[in-house]
Amino acid sequence: MTAKYTRAEHLLWLVPLIYGLLAHYSAYSEVILVYYNNAFHLYNYFNLTIIFLLIMVVPFLIQSASRKLALRNNIIAFAHIASSLLLLIGIMFIFSINLPININWINYYTGELSTITKWNYFNEMSISLFKVFIGIQLVYCVYGSKILISDYKLNRKPATSQHEYENELAMQMAS
Repeated sequence: MTAKYTRAEHLLWLVPLIYGLLAHYSAYSEVILVYYNNAFHLYNYFNLTIIFLLIMVVPFLIQSASRKLALRNNIIAFAHIASSLLLLIGIMFIFSINLPININWINYYTGELSTITKWNYFNEMSISLFKVFIGIQLVYCVYGSKILISDYKLNRKPATSQHEYENELAMQMAS
């Protein structure tokens, strides 16, 4: 990859900050109402941005460390960054266009209300996308940790004697 793509992992913390700031000032409502596990949860865009940043800390550090050690597979790194950003923007977009509702409508309505149906669809979609987002971060953290740990064990393996060290050095020079 060229030099301009080597720092793409910075988008993992930059995009949530920018989109959270834009959504805070341009969304219909200042609060985000999420219905999950039979309970309502209220968030604002600042809290949602902090949540996304906390989730992205470890993957960002793994991306950065693997780039500095030249261990990073560029295809996997690009796929992780692109999928993370698309999911993050999708979740924040759903929250920014979803209109606020009256909580009592869920418990006391007869028949189908189009506003409740639409809000419930967007709520379920955002929760599903958030689960996929968390899953991708966990898979990448396991993958990145495996690569970093295996590199650490390979490069920092102490030789037990001078003879073994010379044999390993000779094998490395021969190959």
